[in-house]
Amino acid sequence: MILNCPVTQSIDGDKLTMIDVIPAAVDVPGEAEGMVFVREALLLLTPQEQRVVKATILDGFTELEASKELGISQPVVHRAKERALNKLRKVLCNK
Repeated sequence: MILNCPVTQSIDGDKLTMIDVIPAAVDVPGEAEGMVFVREALLLLTPQEQRVVKATILDGFTELEASKELGISQPVVHRAKERALNKLRKVLCNK
């Protein structure tokens, strides 16, 4: 589907295209900024904590599913997740 075909002509004579008048469904700059923020926050964590946070929070796995995927026990996943969240809280919330 072509979104840049002319649809009307504005008062000053410029042609408006569909792409000019269709609102974005997603705030692209905001989404990009959020992704950068998450990536930077994850750099504060150890590699294991990063994998656990990605699996349990970003990917939505349960701790048990994450433990099987990562090849570690569920209690280790739980402790790593708690450590990671505490680190992030401390840094991001200045506590």
